[in-house]
Amino acid sequence: MVLEVLLLVGEFMFPKLCDNIYQKKDGRKLVLFNYELPNGVVLINNKALKILELCDGINSIEVISKKLRIREDILEEFLNNLDSYNIISYKNESKKNSCNKVLHCWLHITNQCNLNCRYCYINKNNIDMDFNVAKEIIDKLIVSLKENNFNKIVLSFSGGEPLLKIDLIEKIINYCNGFNNISFSYRILTNGILIDDKVIKLIKENNIDVRISLDGIKKYNDRNRCYYDERGSYVDVVDGILYLKKNNIVPTINVVVTKENIDGLFALTRRLIDFNLPFRFSLEKSNNNIMPSVVEVQNKVIRKLKKCLKLILKCYKNGIFDNSFNVDDISFNNSTCRNCGVGDNIMAIGSNGDVALCGMDLCRPISNIYKDNDLISQINDCEVSKFNINKVNECKNCIWRHVCNGGCPILNYNIFGDFNKKSCYCKIYKEIIPLLYEIEIIKKKKN
Repeated sequence: MVLEVLLLVGEFMFPKLCDNIYQKKDGRKLVLFNYELPNGVVLINNKALKILELCDGINSIEVISKKLRIREDILEEFLNNLDSYNIISYKNESKKNSCNKVLHCWLHITNQCNLNCRYCYINKNNIDMDFNVAKEIIDKLIVSLKENNFNKIVLSFSGGEPLLKIDLIEKIINYCNGFNNISFSYRILTNGILIDDKVIKLIKENNIDVRISLDGIKKYNDRNRCYYDERGSYVDVVDGILYLKKNNIVPTINVVVTKENIDGLFALTRRLIDFNLPFRFSLEKSNNNIMPSVVEVQNKVIRKLKKCLKLILKCYKNGIFDNSFNVDDISFNNSTCRNCGVGDNIMAIGSNGDVALCGMDLCRPISNIYKDNDLISQINDCEVSKFNINKVNECKNCIWRHVCNGGCPILNYNIFGDFNKKSCYCKIYKEIIPLLYEIEIIKKKKN
């Protein structure tokens, strides 16, 4: 990448500020963000601003260097950095970034679960993935990986509750670790109830990323996330989280925002900040043609989310909280791909080898590991891979369209029968993105 940029500098010696730059003054610094080609937020000081003012496509690097008495090599390094964020270009048009070549694969290893969450879209039964199926999946993925120029696989173990099948997870990881020419990393998506010493050992030995679902403080979590006998799960989940922390493992907490728990979201936010845990708000999804209940109360959701975001912003500013946070798939660091990677570099594979676009879509497989060798091409050839937010009439004039990228495509399809639709959460996104932008600025300042 560095070499590519240097070659560009050598060939096109006239840097130019890109179009579609969102600018904001923040104290003594100017904040820049290309909302057409989002690749992150940039902060520059007054000295750097003088350089930027001369990036008009007319002044060459040599001329700017002489005018400001800055060494050319230092100037080039600064401009290369801006170029990587799509703030300036050396051509008439800005470069489009490509998605990184990491394949994210959900392995749905079991339909069994020890909880009976009210909004769960998984068909609960006793079907588990056989180890021979898992080996076939890994073998096919590696073939497909090489044919499509990917160089890494992130395996996410999901279910149901994947920790019910801890022995299977261990066998799969051991099999994957036997491939020296492929880079594997691992993630477990769990309710956190079954964390014990055996799980801790497996996580530590394989540097596994842990994602735990928690929907609120006790009163609100237990409305949605309960056992089959209606007992709440909050105490057991928190015990699992604290046990991970005791063993120096920091899980990411996923919070599904629903109509039932929105009133408790602020209290949960404070709790997670106190724990200093990374967390994510995920707006409720639906696997049928019914609008998620959150849409019914979206004005209330906006008020509650804004209150939470203002608290997070304050805590970032004051150094009280220093972990990651995001909402849904909203991203300021994404260019041409669907923010979640659907249709590009993500897939889900069921216990029988069915291949789907994502874990939400296993009921609608597009292939099977026993039918196709090139699994990645199956994903890339789907209709959703052709999605272009600029072609969605309702979105094409919105400056934030590349930040939300239309939201969840599977949710759009489930509701509207079409991937190419404006998200049902559009109003919520538009209201909260400016605050998320403020948070992104603070994070940049801290770094």
